[in-house]
Amino acid sequence: MHPRLEKGDHARSTRQTPIIIENEKSGRVFRGMIFKYSRQGLYFESDYPLQTGAVIKLRSTYLRASSSGFFLAEVKTCEKINDPLVLLQYGISARFCDDADYKKFVRRGLRVIQGGKKYVDFR
Repeated sequence: MHPRLEKGDHARSTRQTPIIIENEKSGRVFRGMIFKYSRQGLYFESDYPLQTGAVIKLRSTYLRASSSGFFLAEVKTCEKINDPLVLLQYGISARFCDDADYKKFVRRGLRVIQGGKKYVDFR
């Protein structure tokens, strides 16, 4: 994870969770991996760069497609990761659009991924 994105006022959970992300403006859908989240927002990595200020929809890949459980967040930073050991190209931090999005996110009971195999299979 990008060391500069390690600051914040709230306690963080370090759950690794695969997600599906949709850019609200373009409608483009892509995959990513959440590494940390707090009451204010989250840090995830993806191969798709996002513009600062973009509003995105996030959904856990563990939720059924028929579920309406998505969360809105605004992109705050998007930085290229220049580390050959990192599988995804961009480190992205985003802030939940409102407190209700955080509460929905936490209530979903997202699973923790153990080890790297599922991470590679996810990609």
